[in-house]
Amino acid sequence: DVGPTNEFLIVLRGVSNIVIRNLELSSSPGVPIAGGIYARDVHGVRLEGLRLRNFRWNAIGIEYSRHVVISNCDIFDGSLERHSYHGGSIRTRWIHESALVGNRIVSTNGSYGYKGSGHQAVRMIGNHIEVQGEFSIESAHDNEYGFEIAWNYLNRCVSVPKGGQGDDPNKRGFPFSVWIHHNLMTDSYAIEGPRNHLVLSENYIVCTKPNGRIYTHHGGVNHGPVRIYRNVIEQADRGFIWMNQGLAEHIEATHNTVIFADVGDRAGYVVDSWSAERLNGWVIRNNVFVAPASQPRRFMPLQRGVPQKVLATHNVGVNILDLPEGNFELNELPFRADGERPWPWYAPATAESPLVDHGIPMGLPFEGQAPDIGAIEWPGQPWNIGPGKLPKDPVQFPFPIPNQP
Repeated sequence: DVGPTNEFLIVLRGVSNIVIRNLELSSSPGVPIAGGIYARDVHGVRLEGLRLRNFRWNAIGIEYSRHVVISNCDIFDGSLERHSYHGGSIRTRWIHESALVGNRIVSTNGSYGYKGSGHQAVRMIGNHIEVQGEFSIESAHDNEYGFEIAWNYLNRCVSVPKGGQGDDPNKRGFPFSVWIHHNLMTDSYAIEGPRNHLVLSENYIVCTKPNGRIYTHHGGVNHGPVRIYRNVIEQADRGFIWMNQGLAEHIEATHNTVIFADVGDRAGYVVDSWSAERLNGWVIRNNVFVAPASQPRRFMPLQRGVPQKVLATHNVGVNILDLPEGNFELNELPFRADGERPWPWYAPATAESPLVDHGIPMGLPFEGQAPDIGAIEWPGQPWNIGPGKLPKDPVQFPFPIPNQP
């Protein structure tokens, strides 16, 4: 929940077309005020260029509202205490056609950066979120329709689970529930699912923390789909995709470049599930997987019937063991490994590279007749990744429904 609303400094209820700009709100970290700004049932409210410091529950809390824009705000320790109201420096519930753009959120005490639920047509774009101990972004358990998380810097996990099969977003005109793309991420525990109609694409993930897997499915019966494509991942810790409890169906991972680290006894499989009964319809194609020579990685468990449930072809493996038939094993790096990261560092080394025109079509918009293998297409294009690389008109209204990613 949002904190006790009568204890926020500014409270807006049932109002329209309000702008709060270039204001500083703060309280003492020793005796913090509950919150900075709270709004409910509002329309067309814009919070711009605010400086918010040291609040007990939430620097900003927004509920049951639409056409809200939070932009270019600087928030430091906006949620100081862990309690039933502990919900992140920015906490939202059931906001529609809204945007959070270009904000800087820093927490030193273990709080969430942003916590929300029940989004519809919401864009979270170009933010810098740096927290200690908790998630950068959490939006859990409620249905999501067209929630876009893009061009952000995120130093901790993005958690978007819904344990069962959520409502189909296509019924409301959205091709995805949550689309996470073009972010710079540094946590090895990068994305927490499950979430049906989830898309993870074109992120640059450089793992700087141990004990994580890039995409994890924790519990619940989830029929998907989940599409994971064209991500560049460095220093992957325990694994790439991991299934825990429940059932995970129709996960498709294609055109990713995943570089694993030597992590001693933490090393796991590239893709992993405890048993065949917990997965169905996994497709792993057109990827590059590279493990260090000091610690080759096994592709997937050969026991418990798992290989019969994973269709894996047209992947390139370097120091990857037990690759199924129809994949390519190499003894050296198949990409350039020079220049600026991620482009052109991971581009095919030459036009004759085994990554060029050896893939299989997967119905993605960037593919030609003979798609490449790996995240960077030949001849490739520079990637715009991280804060400051914003699309044109990120907060235009009426809110545009994004195209199929």
